[in-house]
Amino acid sequence: MKCPQCNCEFTLTWKRYIKAPFGRMDCPSCHTKLIATHRWFYWPLVVLGHCVLGVPLAILGSKFGHAGTLIGWIIGASSIGIPFDRFLDNKFAVLKTREGESSNKPFDEG
Repeated sequence: MKCPQCNCEFTLTWKRYIKAPFGRMDCPSCHTKLIATHRWFYWPLVVLGHCVLGVPLAILGSKFGHAGTLIGWIIGASSIGIPFDRFLDNKFAVLKTREGESSNKPFDEG
């Protein structure tokens, strides 16, 4: 990921991923408030990633009724969907500064 303010490149660690719900984070270098936006192919890939393990476990869970199907889907989709989402965010998210919030970077008069 690359900060648009200071051009600092950083990786999306698990700690930063968990602390940044909805893609709202701070740059580790200049502390500018950032928001991650996604390209058009992000959502189809996220759905596909959740289905990779969610569908087979939902089918296996269907032996135990509707609750088994739902529990199988949740376990399968979460176990592979969350790491896949972090991977997609780290590789393809576009960072922008948040609207209406100022940067902590010093103001240069001149």
